[in-house]
Amino acid sequence: MKLTTLPSFSLFLSLFFILQFLPKSSEAQSIDWVYEVKDQVNTIPQFFWVDENGNGFYNVRKINPKNRGDAGYGGFLLMLDKDGKFKGTTYVRDCKRVANLLPFGKDQFISSGFNCNKKPMVKDTRLINHKGKTIKKGLAFPGNYFANIWTGDRFSFFTKPTQKWSYTFITIGNIDKNLKITYDSIPLAPAAQKDLGIVNSYKDPFLSQNGTWAIPMQYGKISGKSNGISLDHGTILGVKESKIIWQYPDTLSSFTLNNLSGYKNKIGALMKKNGFRTNDLFVLLDEDGKELKHFYFRPKTRSVKDMILTEKGFILLGQNKLLWYDYDGNLTSEFNLGEENLNNAWRMQLLQDGAIIISAKRNGNAIYAKINPAEEFLEEDIALEEEPKFEEEENEEEKEEESSISYSSIEDISETTLSASVFPNPTSAFINFEFDVSSGNKGPYSLQIFDSSGKLLINKQFNENFHSIDLANYPAGNYVYRISTTQDQKLITGQFIKVTR
Repeated sequence: MKLTTLPSFSLFLSLFFILQFLPKSSEAQSIDWVYEVKDQVNTIPQFFWVDENGNGFYNVRKINPKNRGDAGYGGFLLMLDKDGKFKGTTYVRDCKRVANLLPFGKDQFISSGFNCNKKPMVKDTRLINHKGKTIKKGLAFPGNYFANIWTGDRFSFFTKPTQKWSYTFITIGNIDKNLKITYDSIPLAPAAQKDLGIVNSYKDPFLSQNGTWAIPMQYGKISGKSNGISLDHGTILGVKESKIIWQYPDTLSSFTLNNLSGYKNKIGALMKKNGFRTNDLFVLLDEDGKELKHFYFRPKTRSVKDMILTEKGFILLGQNKLLWYDYDGNLTSEFNLGEENLNNAWRMQLLQDGAIIISAKRNGNAIYAKINPAEEFLEEDIALEEEPKFEEEENEEEKEEESSISYSSIEDISETTLSASVFPNPTSAFINFEFDVSSGNKGPYSLQIFDSSGKLLINKQFNENFHSIDLANYPAGNYVYRISTTQDQKLITGQFIKVTR
């Protein structure tokens, strides 16, 4: 007879301790509802907002059915109630191009930057009702705004520095219900450092309780008038009453700024060291720019799409994961979005009850989902202890060869001396360049396209005022373009995103 050997008590004890220190499983969270945009085929999720009553306003882009690479074909605002049920759809019917609509008061929306392919292009700001009818028109936001923040009764928007690689100013503007625009220009000279250019980051600024804006920026070494800038330093500017009142860090740190978020009077920054296989750095600041805590860690995701700061820690959104960390850098829970076929996640919003709304894609369409929290995330706050200003850890992995991003621009940060439309953006197949001949633009044109590491991928010359590039053989990610004219040396730079179909 074969005898069965029972596991020893020591083995049970070992398993018990291992299980105690494993992060909470994805069973701690659950999906409340999922809404997939099925009435419109081939859609892409964009930014969204959920109000205090749980009603959601979701910007959706459409892909041209005749050209699957044209993600700028049209757009609409999808409205869902707190249970994820369809409430309605708002279109801007006199404009086939994409126009992001932002909630602005009760049943009204606002958008700036309309042009509708008119010749010459005319941009304006519009106040629109829930049926898509334009109620009022006003001046467009000055410059190319890179973020917009709803502050209760108005929108605050931010524009980039107006000259290429220079220490000029950044604009903080507000627009009220009468579409009156007021703005302050914040000189960047106090933040300047010798031989370095400062540009804005893609991440949204944060407004703290004492009225201080925490604005994420990036530094880089200027490598020549036409060669651009290498962005390898991140910084946060504390701005209040039109002045820079603090800057973090005071000196350059060799960390680029990956994400920024805030909660009440706390500011959290996720920073990435230039180099390979290095740990990320999380820094916690108060609203006066004083460091409260920092630690190095490696997020359990290849890329962080979004970050939210909470009382007890912070939440990271990866391409197919939700990750909860405490303020000691411990992974306390995770939720695998990929197991629910919620892929290509892009953005999230934390609700008052601790639930999270995310945008993603499924079956080639935009999708939105609400994920309920685990009970442990609604318990008491974690105390924050002050620590001295960080110094880099002595870590063998962080001693590896450093690299920096080097290309013409991380976005359209130069003065636009060459007028062109670049669409669709995002795209899944083709990117088109159309030049406004009424502005005196004349070819031949020189076009360069770089990947996010600064590698030159495409270098072409052409004469026509419309040119299309096939990106089918290039991976999804961020790309930078640089276009110049050979006759009068006009220049435009910018960025586009390639997405997976």
